Amino acid sequence: MGWVATARLVEAIYDAEAFADVVGELAQSIGARSFFGGFGLEGGLSDFAIDNGWWSAEQIALYGSAYLEHDPCVGAMLSNWRPQQVLDLERLIGGREFENSLLYQDFIRPMGDDTFRALGVPFELAGGKGAVTFQRGIGQARFSEEEKAALGRFAPALAQLFAARGKIVALESSAQRHRGLADSFGRPMMTLTSAGRLVEANAAGRALLKAGQVLELHEGFVRPPAIRMRQPFKDALSAIAVQPGAGMSGLRLTRPDAPPDEAIALPQMDGTILLEIMPATAPDLSADLQRIYGLSPSESQVATLLCDGHLIGEIADLRNTSIHTVRLQVRSVAAKMGCSRQVDIVRRIAALPRY
Repeated sequence: MGWVATARLVEAIYDAEAFADVVGELAQSIGARSFFGGFGLEGGLSDFAIDNGWWSAEQIALYGSAYLEHDPCVGAMLSNWRPQQVLDLERLIGGREFENSLLYQDFIRPMGDDTFRALGVPFELAGGKGAVTFQRGIGQARFSEEEKAALGRFAPALAQLFAARGKIVALESSAQRHRGLADSFGRPMMTLTSAGRLVEANAAGRALLKAGQVLELHEGFVRPPAIRMRQPFKDALSAIAVQPGAGMSGLRLTRPDAPPDEAIALPQMDGTILLEIMPATAPDLSADLQRIYGLSPSESQVATLLCDGHLIGEIADLRNTSIHTVRLQVRSVAAKMGCSRQVDIVRRIAALPRY
């Protein structure tokens, strides 16, 4: 791409700090004091921003919530939208207009900053759109024609770099959502390919597969233990996987000598399927929790409700007690179980055999 080695670019795609460093080197090469940019994939799959730390995280958050829509630079880029081309925003806006703007008077000047001159590069690719601006202070020289031309040569490559990073962020965000969701509930959850191969499972999901009563794991593939149910299960996964974004589908998992279990299948954008199993009869773990961890009967009930995904306020309502009492019970449960966070309590309970 010209301004850095290929190996650094590959690292930048996968690492947020390396990404900011690479863009920072480009900013430095054109004499910019600071930069700020963002990119989003269509469909809301990712939305990330980068900067070189000129503004603090709190200032950036305030900018995004209160001043972004009043930023003349954003308005100038939108009204003069020329993807992958360099825009001299100071020339498009006019120095006096920017100096009199709400952004400059209420945000930039009160915090002792003098950010004033800016070059903008908007992006619009098949996967999404975004922009990055490179800034200087009001006391610094304007960007020269040579510096604009240098930035212009790298603008297409910069856009591609943002797009590649955006896709990685989307995958990371999706995985984090899945893991966070799985850790928040005691119900079995697993991610499968369209062919049924297991990608990952939470503790309750692994326990369910190990028991082999509702679903079983065979040579890396998840399947019902009943032979007659295996092909319908496989066909259902294939049909669900080809409809990403179509919403949830229900699956009925039958087993001998027991009521059928229900499952919710949610197709993902990468072609996998998030499967959540809801057993027909939820086991009572209170006795196990009292025996293993020394919890009192009320503490074991609170811990079980917490593992089932209930918030502290909901537990208080269900048990007809105060939120303060429930909080004290959760702290006691955490201490007895050797946990420092509620999510650790959930994980530990979810790992207990339940099927």
